[in-house]
Amino acid sequence: MFDKLLIHPKTLGRLEVFIANTPNTIMLTGPKGFGKATLASHLAAALLELDVEKLADYPYFHSLDLLKDKKEISIEQIREVIKLLSLQVPGKNEIRRVIVINNAGLMTTEAQNALLKTLEEPPKGTVYILTSERKNKVLPTIASRASVLELLPVSLIQTEEYFNGFSSIEVNRAWVLAQGAPALIQSLLNDEQDELKESIEQAKKFLLQKPYERLLELDALSKDKRELQNLIEGLMRVVRALYRSSAQKKDAKLTKKFSVALRELSQASDRIEANAAPRLEAIALTLNLNI
Repeated sequence: MFDKLLIHPKTLGRLEVFIANTPNTIMLTGPKGFGKATLASHLAAALLELDVEKLADYPYFHSLDLLKDKKEISIEQIREVIKLLSLQVPGKNEIRRVIVINNAGLMTTEAQNALLKTLEEPPKGTVYILTSERKNKVLPTIASRASVLELLPVSLIQTEEYFNGFSSIEVNRAWVLAQGAPALIQSLLNDEQDELKESIEQAKKFLLQKPYERLLELDALSKDKRELQNLIEGLMRVVRALYRSSAQKKDAKLTKKFSVALRELSQASDRIEANAAPRLEAIALTLNLNI
């Protein structure tokens, strides 16, 4: 069921345990680019004993995600899921219905509280699969009811074996930029559309800009917290790759420079996540990002 996916062996082992002894609620966690939604679909197909290609047509599988142009998963979306749970599911299999909630950390507090009630007393034969960048993105009461699987980055050797049709230079470059995130590696190598990939390309262009150009771009992005965070995420990946390269070349001056830049980016991201004023952070980042 997972043989066509690039997965860390330990992650695969945990997934197989879940299939053999399935908890009522599973949470897949990991940074952007790890392919959590794809993995959730494959896990759902395995639990329902279906080919993943047939999953979308199966009446007792439901996948919920952030609606286009929305920033949160609303309580109305969760109420629609709860309505589905009132329907009886025919069959004798132990697992007959799977509900996937992608980006569960983006649920409003009201939506999470509504979901919690069904997690406390799940319908028979129903399994929930949640995905989230981090466990603490959801309420502790939800996280405590889930069996959490933190997805692990794949190794360079494993990546080279999986993408053996590409040159080692291409694979190495993609692996370093993605930091072992399987879905992002695939997007980079196959030139696929991907939000994080676009953030990396945006970051590369940003680093070539003059200070006043950077300020103008960051000021514009500061109007949308998510877009600003996406650029910072892209910058962190590019700078980490530069840091790794300078360290391998034993260039102490550049290594220190990129290390300081990484710290500035990480701290800015944390402050924005904690609801600091995005515009002020954008200005500070322009002044302090000395690369």
